[in-house]
Amino acid sequence: MQKVYFKDTNGNRVCGILSIPNRASTLVITSHGFTSNKDSKIYRELQEELNTQGIGTLRYDYYGRGESDGKFEETTLTKTLASLQAAIQYAQTQCNTITLVGASFGGLLSLLAAARDPSIQALVLKSSVIDPILFWKQRLTPERIERWKKEGILHYDDCGERFDLNYTFWEDLQMYHTLDEAKNIHCPTLIMHGDQDTVVPISQSQTLARLLNTPLHVVHGADHNYVNPEQYNEMKKVLIDFITFQLLNH
Repeated sequence: MQKVYFKDTNGNRVCGILSIPNRASTLVITSHGFTSNKDSKIYRELQEELNTQGIGTLRYDYYGRGESDGKFEETTLTKTLASLQAAIQYAQTQCNTITLVGASFGGLLSLLAAARDPSIQALVLKSSVIDPILFWKQRLTPERIERWKKEGILHYDDCGERFDLNYTFWEDLQMYHTLDEAKNIHCPTLIMHGDQDTVVPISQSQTLARLLNTPLHVVHGADHNYVNPEQYNEMKKVLIDFITFQLLNH
């Protein structure tokens, strides 16, 4: 296991933790949630458990998070996607096949990256944002979005999250049509969501599952963070089983 650094196309330094067992030819890149980072429990556990099965991992911080360059309030989808794309390019110098695992906002990044890169072996989306414009319109009233535009910054404090976010984030989102891009995903895909998620509605994953004609694994009773140990373990087992089946049978 080693800490690594690489730069995105904008020159921003991205920090990751690379862990590759001997002779591993496959690698999983994990993308965290909006206010999370690479060191969250789930990513450390995935690293350990996948490594024991001969699968490499790269958990990284995208723009404005953890040990990577950037200020949180200056986040845009474009900047964070550039972080993941840089991680993919770096990972491809280490292993032959790459799988993407994304949670929440990190799932949105993983979806877009997989749609744009046909070399991605498999995709896992956990409680992911799929349609970000709809997602934010459900969180913010039109009046609040207009105030965001006028003031230039959003002071967000809801759903257990508190952060400041420049209006450039909203402007940048308008350039993306994620459901259209998702039609370009052809790799095996696991979509999972808790049916008691009040942060990212399960309807986001249901929409993508219908679009890709892929089953949605529902973790019954689970919230966004899978705080119940039984539901957390179910989520993790389904995720690991899918990855090991796809990668080790490649």
